Amino acid sequence: MRYEMVICRYNEDLSWIRSIDITYSIYNKGEDIEFDCIKCPNVGRESETYLRHIIEKYEDLPDFLILLQGNPGAHMYNFVDEIRRYVDSRSCDIRYLGREVIENYLETKVFSEICAEYPGLRNHFDYSFGEYRFSQGAEYIVPKEYISSKSLDFWKRLYEIHASYYQAPWDIERLWHIIFTWNGDSET
Repeated sequence: MRYEMVICRYNEDLSWIRSIDITYSIYNKGEDIEFDCIKCPNVGRESETYLRHIIEKYEDLPDFLILLQGNPGAHMYNFVDEIRRYVDSRSCDIRYLGREVIENYLETKVFSEICAEYPGLRNHFDYSFGEYRFSQGAEYIVPKEYISSKSLDFWKRLYEIHASYYQAPWDIERLWHIIFTWNGDSET
């Protein structure tokens, strides 16, 4: 199994990376660092980084992406142990790496725009519960199938919508689980 950590860094200390023996890609939006990294502008928070990585690596994704901010400990104190437990378990489920939050409102601009073009995504969300769950901090372990079940065009369109307005990163933080678990049926 191939795992890759995708790390969105601003100016956080990344010394924790040395404690996990997993391939990583660091998207550095801050000051220079000692680690190999991809330097990029500080725009779009972690969601821009995750979308960029998915689009650029779509044809060669590892079996699992571990999506992280530069300081994952801010959202889950024992994240290194959690990552190790997940890898050791050979699980194939999506895993939150943060505190689960429950909210009652989902109709964000991003959700409305992407669902206008991909109505199956709206159908995937069950409004009858009146609430939805998301991972605070947008940190996940995501099996490849949860990404590749959507077309590259879907991810590119989501990136375009994301880039179109300021609030998008916070909206997408609330949508990741819904986006990942949607199987891509009825994309158009």
